[in-house]
Amino acid sequence: DVNNPGAGIPAESLKTIFNAFEQADPTLTRQFGGLGLGLAISRAILDLHGGTIAAASEGTEGQGACFTINLNTINVKQKLINRTVKEPPALAPETIHLLLVEDHADSRRVLCRLLKTQGYHVAEAETVAEALAYIAQNSIDVLISDIGLPDGSGLELMRQFRSRSDAPGIAISGFGTDSDVQDSLDAGFFAHLTKPTDIKALYRTILEARASLTVSAAAA
Repeated sequence: DVNNPGAGIPAESLKTIFNAFEQADPTLTRQFGGLGLGLAISRAILDLHGGTIAAASEGTEGQGACFTINLNTINVKQKLINRTVKEPPALAPETIHLLLVEDHADSRRVLCRLLKTQGYHVAEAETVAEALAYIAQNSIDVLISDIGLPDGSGLELMRQFRSRSDAPGIAISGFGTDSDVQDSLDAGFFAHLTKPTDIKALYRTILEARASLTVSAAAA
């Protein structure tokens, strides 16, 4: 918007602006909210697609900033041919029903879109209460949940889910210390992934989690 170009980014912050939890002006964060993950997630998504994102700014109040995205083009016909010769996965995403629990609307929307693009059936919930209400009425194959939720903890959600179902769960959190991971495993999660989410790692973990249930059932 040329009439409201934004505050701009100081030169010393341009080198770190894409780091997780990095915030050029903490006072704006206190005013408008946010964890400082948006640009880190953006860069992670572009990295997965072989692209880049860069920021430029005069650093002067009211001069704004310019973000440039570069993505490679593809030969669509060749891409389709390559897909047809690959062996199908042991577990097709189309057969897997997920419940994604995330209170951050933008993160939930992006993850949901990416998962659906892979063929997964995805239901969404914003809170522990919404998730439990959905679980009470529907069967799911894998629960994917943030840990910090508006009305409680994803750890408690997983404990209640485990009392109702043997289906696995995957924790996603902005915190990834050994203690955080152990807390998730103790609550019953199959795995703990740290934000910003590596989407390829999430795809792989979903299939591994679902396959673990099949192996457990066969062993029983």
